Amino acid sequence: GNIGIQIPVTDQMSVGGHSIAGPTLASRLEEVTVSGSAKYTRYLPSLNLVFGIAHNTDLRFSASRVMARPRMDYMNASFGAGGNITLLPSKNPNLAYFSGGGGNPQLLPTMADNYNLSLERYFDHNQGYVQLEGYFLQLHDYINPSAATLYNFSGYEPYYLSAAQQAQLGTPYGIMVVPVNNGYGYVKGLQAAANLPLHLLWRPLNGFGVNLSADYTDSSIVYGSNPTPVTVPGLSKWVLSNTLYYQHDGFQARVSDTFRSTFLGEISGLGATRILQSIQGTHSIDAQVSYSFTRGRFKNLTLSLQGSNLNNAIFKTFENNDPRQVLFWERYGRYYSVEASYKF
Repeated sequence: GNIGIQIPVTDQMSVGGHSIAGPTLASRLEEVTVSGSAKYTRYLPSLNLVFGIAHNTDLRFSASRVMARPRMDYMNASFGAGGNITLLPSKNPNLAYFSGGGGNPQLLPTMADNYNLSLERYFDHNQGYVQLEGYFLQLHDYINPSAATLYNFSGYEPYYLSAAQQAQLGTPYGIMVVPVNNGYGYVKGLQAAANLPLHLLWRPLNGFGVNLSADYTDSSIVYGSNPTPVTVPGLSKWVLSNTLYYQHDGFQARVSDTFRSTFLGEISGLGATRILQSIQGTHSIDAQVSYSFTRGRFKNLTLSLQGSNLNNAIFKTFENNDPRQVLFWERYGRYYSVEASYKF
């Protein structure tokens, strides 16, 4: 096994713009430069242990602390305000005329304490294996990209509203949306995987094999005082993959089919903003054929042909956890590539 520690030191800063009221009511909104920064040190220990509990059978345990720094757009120092005339008389700050949003240059990294336990059995001169793994991640300081805070927009009234409209304004307060580190939760799951050379079943199948994997993941994130958990974006509850391959004397061919269940994902919204939507589960088929020359004038040359998304899978998003309320229905087409590489 091994043990270690990393100690990253981070110094971050962002400079942007913010519109504020001028010195007199006759002045227009003025853009001023705003900035923010943060500096932090994190200690990231790791431990890896391997126990040979039987011939060709290993039990592996690992524990580590890792961090993920905020996205650059989340740390944008700029922010601004806007108005919705249909909400002008509303006295509810959560549904008010004024609202705004921006970034947070003082964001801290998301921290995760990871624990993995894996049982592995090898056979056929280590060409085949079966594996069962369990994992648990405890998440801290998870970034909520849309945390709402109450903000007084009264300085914007003379520039957004006429005198008559100001008289109808229900409240100068509104919601300012910025990312903050107020999330916590977990990711846990089980994974089973196997690589099976088929000549063990029938000798004429020498060179053929199958690679199988199944991953079940359960995740939960709670933001601030909101007791309703959400799943970690980007994670499906089920991911299944199977690959049929053949390899012999420099020739390799494989076909893979991967399925993932419906998940919460980030996509591009209006103005290139990132929004969360439910993405329907799908499966995709990929294939690859390659040949590596091991002798002659073309020795060390490898030629390959690859195809991705051969079944032209549908990308569909929906809202309110209802697949009937479709937002996007798209096909991105098949992708093919021919490659050549040479080692020297």
